[in-house]
Amino acid sequence: MKKPFYKLKRFYIPCIIIIIIFAVLAKLLYSPLYTIYWGMYHYPKVQLEFKNFEKMTLNPSPKDMIKIVNDYQPKLEDFKDLNVKMQKAIFDFKVAKLFGFEDRYFEAFIKSCAGNFFVLHGKEQIYFNYLNFISGINSTSNEKQKYLNLRASTRDLERQIFEEKLKFIKHYEEFYDYLE
Repeated sequence: MKKPFYKLKRFYIPCIIIIIIFAVLAKLLYSPLYTIYWGMYHYPKVQLEFKNFEKMTLNPSPKDMIKIVNDYQPKLEDFKDLNVKMQKAIFDFKVAKLFGFEDRYFEAFIKSCAGNFFVLHGKEQIYFNYLNFISGINSTSNEKQKYLNLRASTRDLERQIFEEKLKFIKHYEEFYDYLE
């Protein structure tokens, strides 16, 4: 009596190899394809949010300034995530080139990383400028003290964000050096 084909070793070994190949391909292609997806579908939303944020900050009332300072504090994690993407950019570009979609990856990468950097940088600059301005104009000593304390607590954050921005610029330059 013969065993069914799915109980034979010669059936399982190719199946395991195919599963491993698919897992490796998925791992390699995830980051470049996600960057392309994010650049096509999510970046326009981020850009629109930033334009709305800029409109709100062009001629703000004091209440709008307080809302901006309270709601839009920059996050160090956003800059760190951007640097992680930049560190993987050369490898992702090589993978995209291997599979033939380097042009779309490059376009989406430039849109997503550089554009996201400018959005984060703009929000950070506006936040710290408004924080300085508000801490100088508040009339009640309680509010003024609150914003002075907030300013003192965000000095370290401002320094760390500056260091992350320098790292981003360094990685961005390395990516362009690789392209040459």
